[in-house]
Amino acid sequence: MPARVEAAEVATTFSAEIKAYSDAVVASGHSPPKLVGVLANDDKAAVMDARWTETACTRDGSCYELRRVERTQLEQ
Repeated sequence: MPARVEAAEVATTFSAEIKAYSDAVVASGHSPPKLVGVLANDDKAAVMDARWTETACTRDGSCYELRRVERTQLEQ
């Protein structure tokens, strides 16, 4: 059986790397990285996921923009 690894430990490592990268980008005179999320429905779970993503981006020094579109616009 593989060793058990706590998800928080893994996430913390990635979060620290993303934060360091974002800080380096800003220190070099550029805008912070931006992640754009696209939501094509009003599913409550999807909206909650988008909020958690925004929280993580803010914590890690990145910008997050949520764009709401109609499904048919997304397909175009």
